[in-house]
Order: sequence, then C-alpha cells, then structure tokens
Amino acid sequence: MVFCRPVCSFAQKDIYVATNGTGIGGTNWSTAYSTFQAALDVAGAGDTLRMAGQVIELSGQVNWTSAVPGVTIRGGYAATNDALLPGDRDPNLWPTILRRSGAPRFRIFNVVAVTNGLIDGVTFTGGYPADAEFGGGLQITNSVLTLIGCIISNNMVYVYYRPNVHGGGVYAINSALILSNCLVAGNQSLNGYGAVSEQTYGGGLFFVGGQSALL
Repeated sequence: MVFCRPVCSFAQKDIYVATNGTGIGGTNWSTAYSTFQAALDVAGAGDTLRMAGQVIELSGQVNWTSAVPGVTIRGGYAATNDALLPGDRDPNLWPTILRRSGAPRFRIFNVVAVTNGLIDGVTFTGGYPADAEFGGGLQITNSVLTLIGCIISNNMVYVYYRPNVHGGGVYAINSALILSNCLVAGNQSLNGYGAVSEQTYGGGLFFVGGQSALL
C-alpha cells in the first residue's frame, strides 16, 4: 500500500516496443514488449511508448482505452542497441507500420476516452473492419488526440446492406483531433454495391461532433 501526503507523484517512464523484444519489463530494446497492445496496457500518465521501425503484423484490433492522460506514442526508431536510449529516430528510414494480418476483418486502432494523447510517426494500413463498423484505420471516440507525421493508407470500410458508410481511414466521434503533417491516402468507404455512392462519406476522414484541425 502506498500512502501519499499530500499528493502522490510518480515518475514518467519510457516503454519500448519491438517485435524481437523479450517482453520482460519493456525498459529498453532488448526487453521491449513484442506487441503494441501489451505496451499500451501498462502505460501510465505521461509515459512515452517508443516503437521500433518495424512492420508490426496485427492479428486483431489494438485498443487504447486508458483514462490516464498525456501518453505519447512515437514510432520510427532504429532500435539497434541499448547503449544510448532511445537511440536514432527517423520514421522515413525506419518506419513503424501497424498492418492487419490474415483473413479476419478488423480495424487497426480503436481509441476511446484518451486525454491529451499524441501519436507521432506511425503508419496505419490494411484496416478492414466488420460490417456495420466504421473507421478502417482508426476510430477515435470521446478523446483529445494529436497525430503528427502519421500515415493512414489503404484502409477500407464496406457495409453491404446499406448505403451510409463513413470513414475509411479515420472515423472520429465527439473528439478533439489534430492531424499535423500527416498523409491520408488510398482509403475507401464502400456501400453494398461495392462502389462509392452519394451516401458514402469520408473515404479518408469523417468527423461527427467535436472539433478537428488539419495542419
């Protein structure tokens, strides 16, 4: 049991993510969490997730639903050794790519009730959620989130039984969302006819309520 008088203060920490990490602690590249979800699950207020420049094949949707504020996710690290952490970073040279793997349909990233979150230098691609679900790359709900230098590409939403289909790349609901220097390309919203119609909206981005800014 921890007793705090008058206010508790906990140190912010770096959490490392690499597919070849041991998953024991995540305190450096050697002990990095091998799955993005495992790292998110242990993140505390003000923590930074540092992600290796790798293609991370996903077998299911990643969920970020923590109520702790100020979590940062940074991709694009060389992740070569533990001598000088976190080491070299260049998302162009070492892109961090979150990609759907296999046949099941699911979106890449689901963000719910996140406050003052930041995602920097991460690619979201290949998302394809089940029917009646929107936001192929990301669905963002009741959150305050900034994306910097991210790529959202080649995601799709397809609902065969109705024409109203939204947010192939990003579907944001009642959120404050800022996208800065991001690329949103090659995403699609398709209806039951397999084609874009007058009632399909936001192949790339679709916002419902809240506020948004594209910089």
